Amino acid sequence: MSFKKRLILLFVPLLVFPLGNAEGKREPFPIKPVTILCGYSAGGSTDIQIRTVAPYLQKYLGQPVIVENLPGAAGTLAFNKVFSSEPDGYLILVANLQAMILGEYFRETARYRTKEMTFIYNLVKESNILVTHPELYGSFREFAEAAKIKKLKVGVAGKWDPTHVFTALLEQTIKVKFNVIPYEGGGPAVTSLMGKHIDAVMTIGSTAYDKVRAGQIRALLVMEKARTAQYPDVPVLADLGYEAPTILYNYGVYGPPKIPQDRLKILEAAFAKAVRDPGYIEKTKKMNIEVYPLSAQQFRKIYEEQYPITLKFAEILKRGE
Repeated sequence: MSFKKRLILLFVPLLVFPLGNAEGKREPFPIKPVTILCGYSAGGSTDIQIRTVAPYLQKYLGQPVIVENLPGAAGTLAFNKVFSSEPDGYLILVANLQAMILGEYFRETARYRTKEMTFIYNLVKESNILVTHPELYGSFREFAEAAKIKKLKVGVAGKWDPTHVFTALLEQTIKVKFNVIPYEGGGPAVTSLMGKHIDAVMTIGSTAYDKVRAGQIRALLVMEKARTAQYPDVPVLADLGYEAPTILYNYGVYGPPKIPQDRLKILEAAFAKAVRDPGYIEKTKKMNIEVYPLSAQQFRKIYEEQYPITLKFAEILKRGE
């Protein structure tokens, strides 16, 4: 046999079985703590959602789960950090889908692309509701009639916040224009309403729930397709004869682009088990949280459906219509 043929035979095994045999010797996952980054302060709605599920996720991952808060630029600091991190599954993100879409559209500092993120699992959803002071308006119809006569002051949780988009959706649907006042969160907006400094607030259901039950504020409208368990006696637009697109307000978990499929499946399966854990189910019922579990594939489909709707109203906000 010639020297050339012996050399070829020597290197063929290396081509067929690369050094290290990466496919056969994948590192187990996870072998260290998994960190979930939250782009908002501790105690806020996003933080509460992930801290509620974290102990159960830890149970099924078999490693500590650490929730870290990195507030700033309406979540953009955290979104950017996870987007540019190593795609090894050890640093992931909890976020509201609509907040990510809006941040990417409006904020010059946004370096992430929602579409390119690894969609891991959707956890829960919230309802946006319109609330007022009990002494101001007795029903949504009364509020809508008043809005046709004068420009009512409606508070939102922040400029370009999802609650701002829901307010734009309401304006377009009932054909009125509000004086929209952005606050630093839903809590301060509701506090201002309780002092009758504004006419109404668009906020998430959990922010207003206790005060609605106590009679301190009144729920006029739920921005959903159908009535909710949280506010069964409060009408939705369809009840009042209006047609409008549905915008979801959902919290999910994302990773940087290109997390390996084997690690994605492990994370996805752990979240799926965590949200079905009896302890988690009992806790969410007590906290009045609506669990809305979606697999990675289902979660991405929701993004694809929601992106054009959210973008439409983002463009309306940008034009100032």
